[in-house]
Amino acid sequence: MCFSSPKPPPVPPEDPALKQQREDAMAAAQAQKCEDKERRIQEQAMRTGGMAGFRSLISGSKGGGGFGRGLLS
Repeated sequence: MCFSSPKPPPVPPEDPALKQQREDAMAAAQAQKCEDKERRIQEQAMRTGGMAGFRSLISGSKGGGGFGRGLLS
């Protein structure tokens, strides 16, 4: 013998003021996230931008990886 389970109570209607407050908080959080991402990108560019062009092809860890081996012998 099977008994049917009772239906859950209906969801109460949402208060428009709470809904607007939640949407505003989400928009502010999204704006903050975008600003933080842009700041991190700028910081990374500043860190790596100053290092570009300073790698030595001869005295680097690979010892002349950019030159042909036949030219150096």
